[in-house]
Amino acid sequence: MTSCSAVCIQDGCCSLLYDSTSERCITYSFFAPSKTYGCSWKYLEITASYCDGLHPYQPSNPNTCDHGYSYDASKDLCVTECDSYGSTFGTFPQHRILNLNNHNFDTSSGQACRDACVAATDFVCRTAELYSSTNTCYLSVETALTQPNSYEALSTATLWQRNCA
Repeated sequence: MTSCSAVCIQDGCCSLLYDSTSERCITYSFFAPSKTYGCSWKYLEITASYCDGLHPYQPSNPNTCDHGYSYDASKDLCVTECDSYGSTFGTFPQHRILNLNNHNFDTSSGQACRDACVAATDFVCRTAELYSSTNTCYLSVETALTQPNSYEALSTATLWQRNCA
């Protein structure tokens, strides 16, 4: 149970349950950028063998990774970092990472914004965001997990989190 607790603490979950019958550790997670934490009923299940390592969230489909996580198809897991990044993205409507951008340019196209993220060579682009109010695309190495205090809701923004290759 201690190792499951360590995983919970490392990943910032609110609580956990260990089911000895199924040998599963279930952590209850809530991501909130505001430091006012509550718990939601969305749960992440991990097998007991994972309790000694990093917390791999097993999604029901590639676009269900929680905020800040990237989908790794080779492992069918949501991970905090990828060995290499691909050309697909998870979508988080009405969210942004405030003022932590490596590059920006004018466009009204979400596809152009994501394509520029994939094509970036001077930094590893992990997120792309498009502001519909200004037609500006922002690219960044940061995610909701690396900069939780800058991650916030905004009705005129769409944030994309890049998935693993």
